[in-house]
Order: sequence, then C-alpha cells, then structure tokens
Amino acid sequence: MRTKLLDYCLEIRRCRSLNKAARNLFISQPALSEALSSLEDELGFKLFNRSHKGMETTPEGARVLDDAERILATMNEWKSLAPETGAPPPVHVAACPLPYNALLLPAMNDLHLVGARLTMFPYEVKAPLIPAFMEKRRASIGITFVLSKDKRLLQRQAEKNGWHMETLLHDEFHVFLGASHPLAAKKALTTEDMTTLPLALYPDDDETSFMTLFAPFFNRERSLRLSNFQHIIAAVAGGLAACIFPRRLMPGIPQAASGEIRGIPFARKPDPVEYCLLTLPATQLSQADKRVIRELKSRLPDDEADGCSEREREREREREE
Repeated sequence: MRTKLLDYCLEIRRCRSLNKAARNLFISQPALSEALSSLEDELGFKLFNRSHKGMETTPEGARVLDDAERILATMNEWKSLAPETGAPPPVHVAACPLPYNALLLPAMNDLHLVGARLTMFPYEVKAPLIPAFMEKRRASIGITFVLSKDKRLLQRQAEKNGWHMETLLHDEFHVFLGASHPLAAKKALTTEDMTTLPLALYPDDDETSFMTLFAPFFNRERSLRLSNFQHIIAAVAGGLAACIFPRRLMPGIPQAASGEIRGIPFARKPDPVEYCLLTLPATQLSQADKRVIRELKSRLPDDEADGCSEREREREREREE
C-alpha cells in the first residue's frame, strides 16, 4: 500500500469533496476517484459513502484514516532521524507586514548565521489576504492577525481548508508617533488628540475592518498613502504621520527599539487583536517547515513576562465590567 493513497484519502476526509480534494492535491478528479477505488479494493471495504453532505467516512474508514494520520505523522518524524544528504525542500512563509519585518526576517537571518541548510521564500502579504494566499498553495505557513471578534471567520476558513490554526499572541492596538512629536509624551490618546493627526496608510486600507475602526478618528484629509511597511515607519519616525499597529512585536522594528518611535495606547481601548499561525496539516509539513515554525515561536514575547496572561486579561475584563 502506497502512503500517497493514504494522503489522498485524508485530504478527501478534510474536504468532504472529491473535487475540492483533487484541486488541493493538484490531480484530476477521475484520477483521485480511481486511487480511492484502488485502495478500497485492496482493503475489501468502503472508506467513504456519498451523501447530500458530501463524502462521509464509513465506520471502517474512520478507523483506517485515524490510524493513517498517526502513522504518517510518525513516518515524518522518522525522516528527521536520517542524516541530511541533500538540500531540504524550500519553506514558503506568508506573513502580514509587522510579523514579516519584526519576526520572520530576523528569524531567517539567524537561521542563516547558524548554518541552517534552509531555502526560504518569505512573502509580505496584507493580513486579510493571508488565507487566500495559502488557498492557492503559495505558502505552507501563514502568520496573520485578526480582531478577536472576527476570529471565528478565520477559524471557519481554516477548517474548510484542513489547516491547523493556533493563537500565537494576544495583543492590542497602539498609535505610534515619532518620539519628538508633542503627543508622544502622553499616557493615552483621546479622540480629540487623534483628530489632529494625519495617518500613514496603505493605499487600500479603507477597505479593511481594522481601518474601519480607526480611520474616522484621524485627519483623513492629510493622510499619507504609502506602498509598504518600511515607508510607513519612516514617515512616522520623521514626524510626518502616525500609524496604528499591534504593540507587542514592535520592539522588533529598529526604529521602535531605538526609541525613534513610541507607541501610545488609546484612552478608550479598541477591540483586542490576536496573532494566529496557519499551517498545512502536520502530515504535509516538511522537517524544514517545522524547524522554521519552532524558530518563529521561540521569538514571541512571553505572555506571562509581559503581564498579559489569560488570567490577567480576565481580571482586567472583570474590572472594566
């Protein structure tokens, strides 16, 4: 029995559809049907039944595929025991701008310095576009952030595609200003403060839910439309505008680490935000993928050290209520 057939059947179970599974596996639907029939003939029983809900596993099929998932995961672990004889497969990672610059690029640099034999393709992608980017199989790892109230939508996308999803970090938005700006000395910014500030934005930011929350409170007539993250940070450091980002990864940006820009909280706290990691299922990740994931996680600020443990957040919510 070829392990590829088991991979095919696991993808059918995840998608509940032969057509969707075939697209994800980059094979034709007839070829996938033939592979499924071949495995069922070899086993002597059906793995799936067709219903109005799609492809549903039979009791025997559920047992086989549960075992197959464990076996394939173990086989991937076995592969890591073998000495490396050639270059590992390339790692494709998509990240929204802040983690791309504060987390992914430094991780790549350090992996290179320690002699890791990795070929990495990093992609800087706007947060709302990360799922679509992964759906096209252009990345096996994605890092995005989402408003906590919108998290369920991202979870549904992950479930639909069979991805693993986990929360990396809880965070909150701050306004970032050049250190010499008069408002940079304030402990919190009021709505009146914000109406005096031009905001540095991406050209299409008005269409995102994040900017829907904030842009109305800033001086829209003087807003700057800039093409990339580095230009936005440079404009803020130069005192030309303010920008809004979650705060906890900003120390990884040189201008924030050096004190050229400062983060100021909102007087009225906006909705919390979460950084989320999206990956292909473990059975489809290479050892190189897993090494990069471990490196990225090792760089995250610690919730307990930052005073942002779940218990503290719960106490804060209780005080506010």
